[in-house]
Amino acid sequence: MKIAAYLNAHGELTSLHSGGMFRLYQKTSSGWVSERDVAVPFHEGMALGDLVAGLHEAINRLGECRVALLVELRGMLKVLLEERGLRTWKSSGSLSEQLDHVAVQELELAKQPVKHCAIFMPTCVGDPQDAHYFVDLVDILSKAPHPASRDVLLPFLQAGPFRLLEIRCDHMPRWFEGAVKTMGLDYSVSEEDAEGIFTIAVNLDPDQAAGRSMATYTACANSSRHHGCSGC
Repeated sequence: MKIAAYLNAHGELTSLHSGGMFRLYQKTSSGWVSERDVAVPFHEGMALGDLVAGLHEAINRLGECRVALLVELRGMLKVLLEERGLRTWKSSGSLSEQLDHVAVQELELAKQPVKHCAIFMPTCVGDPQDAHYFVDLVDILSKAPHPASRDVLLPFLQAGPFRLLEIRCDHMPRWFEGAVKTMGLDYSVSEEDAEGIFTIAVNLDPDQAAGRSMATYTACANSSRHHGCSGC
């Protein structure tokens, strides 16, 4: 098993939001062996395009490794890594202990069936007649394994029985704006809090909400999981 640990200049696990490097480790019969270091260019005020290009180059240099260990990772940087095929684990403490911990978790993960995206469906808030729903995308995407944000949100946006859907986020999903525009939905975005968390509020008017039900949502979610949800 190979794990890429993101370390600072002192060889300690750190956040990708800080400068550092990936150190690629290989599990052997005698323990974890360092294979190579892969620097990641990162500095305050760095343009997103430059950061994306740097991350892509670093991931390519990691070769067949598909597991990354960091102290903290959220928002767009997490999305960028996972879009490139890296599963990310957030942890802190002794590096050797954390490598062992992630290795165990990866083995357990390999034994688990794929989770049904409906497990992560938005929950009703208050009186069901108000059709107010909420989903914590930050919490869902912090767990491993987790579905893509599109799998969680798109079926509900297309067919969910809501009048107001609030989505807690730490980044704007890149597919979201185009999708809601295509569906003709109105939404607003709150200001970020001190931790970079914000809320997207999607509102339906009575005409848009007509004909929606939990049954239509379930059918849409099932179709999305197997064939894509374009027909819902």
